[in-house]
Amino acid sequence: MAIAAERALLEILERAIEGHAEEVSLQYEQGGTEVCYLRDGCGVGSLVPERGLITHVVSRARLGARERGTLRLPVGGRLHTILVEAYENFGETALRLRFGEAGAGGGAVPRKRGKRNQTRRQ
Repeated sequence: MAIAAERALLEILERAIEGHAEEVSLQYEQGGTEVCYLRDGCGVGSLVPERGLITHVVSRARLGARERGTLRLPVGGRLHTILVEAYENFGETALRLRFGEAGAGGGAVPRKRGKRNQTRRQ
């Protein structure tokens, strides 16, 4: 089951990168895990049949009693730091995953969104 969950996680993160998602939410749903790719406050969701996905991510990010953790995973040919945040949704654990950058002290901070097509005024 861990191999299937890891494979599903990598596929989800690859899809997030391809779609330029800022974050991904994972929630338990009947028959699997609901995955929502979010950008600029809008999202697109799908159902992944891998029910053990959230448990796998919690274990890999070493959340335990903590609400936040990080993963370092090779996605799309690059090593990414993924910030994992657990929250409660209708009495069940849900996760928010965001791509981040290594911060001071080995932690991670969310990537800053750059403003596109702006020129500097002098």
